[in-house]
Amino acid sequence: MNDFPPSYIPLAVRAANEGIPVAAIARIFLRPLDEVYETLKDEKSRSSIAELPRADWPPGTKIIERLPSIALPSDDDLAFLCKKTFKLTSLEAGFLVVLLKHRQVEKTRLHNIVEQQRLTRSTQPNNNDPTDPKMVDVMICKLRKKLKLIDKDLKIETIWGGGYYIETTMKPLIIAHVNGDPHASQEAAGSGARITNGNPVAAIR
Repeated sequence: MNDFPPSYIPLAVRAANEGIPVAAIARIFLRPLDEVYETLKDEKSRSSIAELPRADWPPGTKIIERLPSIALPSDDDLAFLCKKTFKLTSLEAGFLVVLLKHRQVEKTRLHNIVEQQRLTRSTQPNNNDPTDPKMVDVMICKLRKKLKLIDKDLKIETIWGGGYYIETTMKPLIIAHVNGDPHASQEAAGSGARITNGNPVAAIR
């Protein structure tokens, strides 16, 4: 007989959907591992969760790597959603997608995005003049302003002389805005969730 308290089930389901391992969920609720496993297996059969999470955190895992994950859409889908949400140009959206999907991004990588778009849209096939690298700083400045128009807490940090990054704890807040869920945006601000690649999921609810 499974004695897992029914009132705990919604929280356990949410934890499972966010990728928290079964053993970690059992420790959170102070319940036996097999009891939690059977409960989650039942919820999976009811389609409450997409898949059972892994058994436990790998030994020696850092705290930052144990944070809940938020899956992202494909680059094209995410760029479209970012453009729509924050009123971005294609280039600004391309910058934001890269910043969301990587811990930090060097200026040279962002400059490559500028160059790719220039070559794609150029009306002069023989125009080989590269764009000014300072264009990256200009685009980041514009992107920052547009993000703050939606939420003053949204920030892009600078690695002086190196590039840019978005704080790990800030990314779920941006994704919540992209998902069009203001309530989730408030929750995300303190959730510390991290970003993974994959299909869109409602991980912050």
